[in-house]
Amino acid sequence: AVDFYSGTQPINFYSRPTVAIATNTFTKLYIPSNSDFSDFSSFNNTVTSSGGVSIDNVKYDAGGGSGLYDGVDDLLTIASSTNFDLSANDFSFYVAFRFASITTHNNVSLSLITKGRPGQGASNYAGFRLNVFEDFGKGYKIEVFLSSDTGDIAVFSPWISAGVLTPNLGYTLNTTSFYSVNLIKIASNLNLYFEGAQIPISFNNDPNPPYTYNIGTVTLNFNSSVPVVIGAIVQVNTALFQDFFDGNIDEVFISNDTIPVGLRPINYYSLP
Repeated sequence: AVDFYSGTQPINFYSRPTVAIATNTFTKLYIPSNSDFSDFSSFNNTVTSSGGVSIDNVKYDAGGGSGLYDGVDDLLTIASSTNFDLSANDFSFYVAFRFASITTHNNVSLSLITKGRPGQGASNYAGFRLNVFEDFGKGYKIEVFLSSDTGDIAVFSPWISAGVLTPNLGYTLNTTSFYSVNLIKIASNLNLYFEGAQIPISFNNDPNPPYTYNIGTVTLNFNSSVPVVIGAIVQVNTALFQDFFDGNIDEVFISNDTIPVGLRPINYYSLP
């Protein structure tokens, strides 16, 4: 059950029974990256690694391993499937990441989970996109892009890192911690969570951004024939990639269920 509160109060999720991840059909993709990049969902999607992405059994968020990406050419791809066209449903994306370095990345997005190239006006690349964005040393924020039938929706968190820019969440980011991001859509409402806490989300640098962003009556469109990509994004009208993530990515999860906020997928779904 979901308990909605008014105003800017966060959404609370009650506990629900543990569900076997190998048998439920809500989970469309779950890559725990413990010892390899296998998909633990019941769909057993084929995950293809490129570059030199490897398993890191020293640095991880949960389960004993994570994916290590070099920021140059490392990525995972999962073939296009109707399973990833979640546009008509509630959905949840979860991912944990660790920065390899905290530097000025010259105004680039560091890709976490993408499908297609929303934000670029290419309907044949319709999909979703979850990034960490660094703006010329000003700080980091979470970016969300969703394709729709009337154009792409782009919403952002406040600045995550403490600094001179406001509003900011006051975090002192480092290269040893993992940070979790959970994007949840319930009906027409988008909710974004960082480290298990709901954070504001808006389409611009609103000085008082809301905690829930309502997409209205638009119809989302994730129905492109391009793959899901972890750690990079495909360029429009090319077979090349860009916006490579530099660091660790763990617990990649895509579902049309909404897991209780603050719980890692590994804590909510029982593995085989």
